[in-house]
Amino acid sequence: MLKQQKKMHINWKRVLFVVLLFSIFVAILYSVWLYHTIQASKTDRFDEAVKFVLQQTDMERIDDIRYFQEAEGYFILEADDGNDDYFVFLRDDETFSINQLYIIPKKEVLSQTAIENSLMNECQSCELVHSKPAMIDKVPLWELTYYDASNRYVIEYKYLKNGQTYEKLKLTTK
Repeated sequence: MLKQQKKMHINWKRVLFVVLLFSIFVAILYSVWLYHTIQASKTDRFDEAVKFVLQQTDMERIDDIRYFQEAEGYFILEADDGNDDYFVFLRDDETFSINQLYIIPKKEVLSQTAIENSLMNECQSCELVHSKPAMIDKVPLWELTYYDASNRYVIEYKYLKNGQTYEKLKLTTK
């Protein structure tokens, strides 16, 4: 009696389907991990900055913290000492230093609302995207991002104390 050998027939469609499903699963896992890592890096060292400011100043509470990056990075905190509110700018160095800490009482500067209203009075057809405090060349500023009348994306920096323009960047799309 002759033994018949069965030939293995590979279903390539099924193999490709399994490989494709596995690849999609791996891509989804990688995307979730990457997203989580990027989100965590946005707040990297925030706790250290808050702890440093609370220890080195008379501040009792931190209400908000942001990060601003230009040539140098700064942690920008909104804090209070129990009586007054302050902007606290802390340069992001490897080790924090009291020499790189800038504290400005909010009562000495224009409010966010006043700066935004000033922009909207100058340009009624502008559409404000967002605004936030900033620090460029050790000068405390307010960053306004908006679309102007010509539909250009504009990033404008204004002095905190008087609202005058420090720098304005206008970008156009093609």
